[in-house]
Amino acid sequence: MPRRQLTDPLPYSTDRHKTAELHALRSEAQQLAAKMEHLAQALENREQVDTTAELRMDSAERRKWHSRILVECEEQVRAQRTNRTNRELKALLMEQFKLFQSVRKELRQGDALDGMEFVERLQPTADRPFFRLDVSAPILSELSSKLEQLSLQADFVVPAVSQNLTGAFHTQSRCLATSGNCIEMTSTTALECSAPEAADILWRLISNKDNEAVNKIFSFVSLNCWRWM
Repeated sequence: MPRRQLTDPLPYSTDRHKTAELHALRSEAQQLAAKMEHLAQALENREQVDTTAELRMDSAERRKWHSRILVECEEQVRAQRTNRTNRELKALLMEQFKLFQSVRKELRQGDALDGMEFVERLQPTADRPFFRLDVSAPILSELSSKLEQLSLQADFVVPAVSQNLTGAFHTQSRCLATSGNCIEMTSTTALECSAPEAADILWRLISNKDNEAVNKIFSFVSLNCWRWM
């Protein structure tokens, strides 16, 4: 009969105890690892928050300094413009002062104002108009058109009522595109001759530029026409 081996219960209890401790240590290690991971995540989040806050503070600070720099630049530019304007004004003032001194020096001389009384007594007048327009061609054209309108009555002779021939005048204001407002005067005079003969006489009188009387009459008419317009 084989002999049964006897075993001590102590080693078995020790192994089980060691196994339980090992499991406990592993569980504690896992918990510590989880805590470490949580702490690391929290630390990382905090660092990110701190970094964002620092960035915000840095951005606000940069904007603040940028505004200060802009203000300083504007003040410097304004000061430079003011200084330049002051220098220019001072230069102009010095030039005026020098000119004033020169004028005073000239006026201190005794003969500086000689002849002023004669100049003050003068009253210059114009002995001729400043400009004189030749309007003979428009007048001739106007008379020619009037004669052309009367060509239908070329054979009509107005009988004389008496020896004292009279004339009828008609005056009206007109507005021309070239000259503006003007006064038109039309005269009707009884003649002892026919219209063709009167037209020939009048045309020879007007076309004769050597006749001083005709030139004076047209000069007077043109001058008064320009005064009336």
